Amino acid sequence: MVANIAILAIALASLWSDGNLWFGVYVTHHDFYGAGPWTWERLGWTVKYSLGNQLVIATFLLVAVIRFGGLLTDRSKWPELAFPAFCLGSYAAVTLAHWSQVQNYPTHQTVITSFAISFIALVLAPAIKVVAERHVVSGGIGLALFVAMCSPFSECGIAPLIDRADKPDWLKEALDILAGHAKPGDEMLSFNVELAFNGGYSVFPGCEASEFSYLAAVPDELAEKRKVLNLPRLAAAIGEEKAPFLTVTDRDFALMAAGNAEIAKQLKGLIDEHYSNVGVVKRYGQFGQDLYIFKRKGKAQVQ
Repeated sequence: MVANIAILAIALASLWSDGNLWFGVYVTHHDFYGAGPWTWERLGWTVKYSLGNQLVIATFLLVAVIRFGGLLTDRSKWPELAFPAFCLGSYAAVTLAHWSQVQNYPTHQTVITSFAISFIALVLAPAIKVVAERHVVSGGIGLALFVAMCSPFSECGIAPLIDRADKPDWLKEALDILAGHAKPGDEMLSFNVELAFNGGYSVFPGCEASEFSYLAAVPDELAEKRKVLNLPRLAAAIGEEKAPFLTVTDRDFALMAAGNAEIAKQLKGLIDEHYSNVGVVKRYGQFGQDLYIFKRKGKAQVQ
């Protein structure tokens, strides 16, 4: 236990000393623009679909928490329960902090699920061992049936198991438009990195992590150090004869302008001055918004 605490302390000190922890947690959650104001309605939606997407894990977690509570009544077991308590506390703390600070999405819960799974495995280990040794067939069938029963409660349901198309229609349409104007390896100024990945294009430096690469208000020095885009670097990228292609949805544009009408007007003027619209894809991506595809005017155009 002491060794584990020491390792965690060293890792935390290392991250904090370089500013990584501060940048990754504080800056991205407080300077990132996009989601609407925190509301109880939104929180309810998030909780509902978080449970739906992970109903199997949530069920086992509830059983493990009940079992953990029973084990806590035996003081002699407290030392061996320290690590499970750490896993449970980490899962609960990150979940509550995230839900209280930003507009969380159900899929965000996936990132911290490893804490819940570790807790479940540690607390329910004796029962899991019995099932594995004595009831492997019936236990396996029961688990498969339980997972199948939970699937319809998921935000995505069982559609991914049925729809075996390689790419959604909106992605195919966007790639077809780009293929008529671009060649593999061409650079894109875009938060839609799936286009670059599937079409074989390169991504403008600072856009590698999609919209999370863009923090409008951070100082130039920090943006350069962390290799992300801020508003001045974005405006310069649009105005320079560099990326031949730019793609943007209404949501992307709101992020770029940080919700400021005057900045939005200036960015739109820059885009109109340096790029021509060559296509629009309706209901593109996760948020179902129109995607606008632009090709740079002048000498940077692809012939």
